[in-house]
Amino acid sequence: MPILNIREMGSIGVVSDVAPWDLPPAAFSDGMNFRLASGKAITTGGVERVSGNAEQTLGHITQSTDLGGNSSWIVCGDSGILLFDGNEFTPLLSDPISVEDARKWSSAKIGNVTFFNHPELTPLYWRDADEFTVSPLDQLPWHIGDTTETWEDVGMSCNIIRAHKNFLFALGIKNPDGQFNDMLHWSHPADPNGIPFSWRPTIQQPDSIAGAVSMGRGGAIVSGESLRDSFVIYSEEALNVMQYTGDSLGWSRRAISETAGLANKDAIVEVKGTHIFFTGADILSYDGNSMQSLMHNRLRSRIAANVNMEHINNSWAAHYQAHNEVWFGVPENGAVHPNYAYCFNYRDNTWSIRDLEKQVVHARTGKEPKASYLTWEKSVTSWAEERGSWTQAGDRPFREVMYGLATDQINDLDPSLSTAGGGSADYSEQTWDELTGKFPDVRAETALENWSAATQSWDSDSRKWVDVALEEKPEAEREYTWYGSSGSWDDKNGAWHEATAPSAWDSYYDYSWDDASPLSGIIQSETWLLRTDLPIGGHETNTTITRVYPIVEGTAKLEFRFGSQQLAGGPVTWVGKPREFTPGKDRKIDVRTTGELHAYEVRSKGGFFKLTGMDIEYSLAGSR
Repeated sequence: MPILNIREMGSIGVVSDVAPWDLPPAAFSDGMNFRLASGKAITTGGVERVSGNAEQTLGHITQSTDLGGNSSWIVCGDSGILLFDGNEFTPLLSDPISVEDARKWSSAKIGNVTFFNHPELTPLYWRDADEFTVSPLDQLPWHIGDTTETWEDVGMSCNIIRAHKNFLFALGIKNPDGQFNDMLHWSHPADPNGIPFSWRPTIQQPDSIAGAVSMGRGGAIVSGESLRDSFVIYSEEALNVMQYTGDSLGWSRRAISETAGLANKDAIVEVKGTHIFFTGADILSYDGNSMQSLMHNRLRSRIAANVNMEHINNSWAAHYQAHNEVWFGVPENGAVHPNYAYCFNYRDNTWSIRDLEKQVVHARTGKEPKASYLTWEKSVTSWAEERGSWTQAGDRPFREVMYGLATDQINDLDPSLSTAGGGSADYSEQTWDELTGKFPDVRAETALENWSAATQSWDSDSRKWVDVALEEKPEAEREYTWYGSSGSWDDKNGAWHEATAPSAWDSYYDYSWDDASPLSGIIQSETWLLRTDLPIGGHETNTTITRVYPIVEGTAKLEFRFGSQQLAGGPVTWVGKPREFTPGKDRKIDVRTTGELHAYEVRSKGGFFKLTGMDIEYSLAGSR
């Protein structure tokens, strides 16, 4: 029998602009929670809890690196600013504060100095000097001279603070004359690892090149970002470029567009000299000369149909440089904060979509915190796959992580390269919803030091798992019951194996335990791949698939199902139940389905796999 050999299944990804029947065999027509790399489709998605004891509502996260190269993260909340070293929070403000909306914090960096601003306060700055000293936050001066003036002294505040070269930009100005959301103010340039000595305009301070300008048309300023030697101002309905002149005027302004706007101050990133940003209805790129849309038509239509426009200003973007991706967090289907991420791989020009396990207020990427529990020995990835520096000293890898904020928690949004194990009873309490076929977002909020699921059973009346035994860490091979299935503890890997939840696909979560980090917990999302309208033998010939040989490696158990379509774009007739496939154990899947076009679906219940391709054995079934 003839065989269709499909290879490099990770080379194209999901394509929604081209009709599926015209796509090459390796392309997918839909999918969720996967990454494309080295010609393979790799399962990913899920979340790992990093810390949950911030004790306030968090709204902004950024990273700071001290002069020794050690990485810390700083989070801003509704009652303070905290330094997070991967283990503990340290308050950076001695006096209490209170802001109404923690999402309005913004930050900027010049050298090892980090600047913070909230519209209800005046700007602050923090210098991360070394690994052993935690410096306090200070008020950012308006002018340093014989008499130092603060922003409060001169009656000034701003909506957002940003940095470009050694300049600081205050966007959206409030002064004694009122609120001017279309005005920006720039500082005198700061010395290396220093702060500007003045924000006084040249007319007031002759040795300063600080100044201010109003944008005029275009609405309120939403954000500003560096683009090579320029600083680009994004307003609600306009885009302007600020260019440093080097003379007493300081900066010149050039209007670029009065049609493109920015959805939110955090919905833009710079990638290799190009801005990639979310407008609220589309994702565009701007390279300093031209703008273009990066989304497929159908992907753009999905956002338009599902996005919660009432809360579109809560969207964000994060540059995941280790994987050549930009994630755009978007609130959909009534969510207040982003619950889906549209992931653009700018190296391969491919798209994928991720579930965000909890609504994520803000996300950033950066180095593993300096107090992280991760070591080279505990890293689950091979040395070739580890994203980090091989030249640093120490006993742990400097891998890049993506951290997101949910309520008072910090979560790793992409734990596929995380520590072996991880898990706690914090994520063990689930309520099964028979109507939706999902676990709703119900969690036990108190993390326990030790956890085992020695025996659990489902109570159909209360819709809860009952009889949960809290004991010491399970002994090797201790059995437990979860909805009629059994699993065992693997001391070597520190994980539960062969644990299945109810049969509905979206019900599965993968729990494991990490001795070193008892507060962490991993929830693994389902990976789903779909291809419809797959022609075998041409559009005019019916074919019958008889056997499929998946080329896959990994530890995850997969489920495949196959079906056929009698005409392009027609409904899929799926044949039988999904077929379970275990990499390294199973070799083929027997199936019999006939049609002009064919379809397949791959799902994983958790764990890890790499799908490279498949060989489809078929026979001709006659012309139409």
